[in-house]
Amino acid sequence: MERPREPGSGASGYAEAYRRAGVDLDRGAEVVRRVAELVRGTHGPEVLRGIGAFAGAIRLPDGLDDPVLFASADGVGTKLLLAQAHGRLEVAGWDLVAMNVNDLAAEGAQPLFFLDYVAMGRLDPDAIERLIAGMVDALREVGAVLLGGETAELPGMLPEGSLELAGFAVGVAPRASLARPAPAAGDLLLGLASSGFHANGYSLLRALLARDPDLFTPEELLTPTRLYVHQAAAAFAAGAKAAAHITGGGFPENLARVFPSTLAAEVAVEAWEVPEIFRRAQAAANLDDREAYAVWNQGIGFVFVVAPERLGDVRRALEDLGEKPVVLGRLVEQGQGGEGGAVRFRYGGHLPA
Repeated sequence: MERPREPGSGASGYAEAYRRAGVDLDRGAEVVRRVAELVRGTHGPEVLRGIGAFAGAIRLPDGLDDPVLFASADGVGTKLLLAQAHGRLEVAGWDLVAMNVNDLAAEGAQPLFFLDYVAMGRLDPDAIERLIAGMVDALREVGAVLLGGETAELPGMLPEGSLELAGFAVGVAPRASLARPAPAAGDLLLGLASSGFHANGYSLLRALLARDPDLFTPEELLTPTRLYVHQAAAAFAAGAKAAAHITGGGFPENLARVFPSTLAAEVAVEAWEVPEIFRRAQAAANLDDREAYAVWNQGIGFVFVVAPERLGDVRRALEDLGEKPVVLGRLVEQGQGGEGGAVRFRYGGHLPA
């Protein structure tokens, strides 16, 4: 992130020539000036280099045996367009952090720092300040640092009023966290509720909205994504084997990432009440259940793989954080029941209460 400077302090001839070309250095300086204090609000003594340095620097936390770094990169998809249209860019900033740190949490990593990339055809300091404010709020929730980023004005590449947004997160965990027991047949799937669509499936939602503008309210589509960092830490400490962040690709793509190809996940679709907004979207899009579960999270944002004998411990750890975890299904041997596929959807059947 650039060093804050006073508007107009650049080389005047160069700045004017650049301004005529579409890049306003004073606007860029105003952006940095506005967000500098917000960014510093996430910093503690662990930050060794921050705003003004060519690269951020942060000290690894004490007390970790053989620390390993984890990294993720993500965006918020076309939810950004809705946030921009309704003046709710702080939600996009929050979601940008959430999509990244939830991926880290699924690996058992504690988020350490975050970097952002924001590009506009013409810089809008108000818009960028709202984005950064949302990022900062989410980072404070999970105890991570906004260590740096890039804000770019790209005339000729991006139309005026358009916005690109990406985020990058790094987390840390002891190397031993990579050696948890492997998921096995008979393990249970324990799910946590989502707050809505999170930041996935919005191209379809926007298409539905274009056909019927009254199908959803802005508040329904701009609910911030839940953060699962503290819940994941508690569940892993209590004995969870693995976790899946139910993001792009829904249940089929994300559950299959956490168990070997010799296994399959059986998901009991009647194990939880799918929120009405998902049923409304599914009906409007004329999707069957399998299609809907591959596009949206259907009310479940995070899933743990838990051995039956550890279910009570993990459930209590999550309930202590105010969660209401629900057993969604189990892992079975691939080919059991004569059906293929890594993730299968079942109706009826018995699951632990």
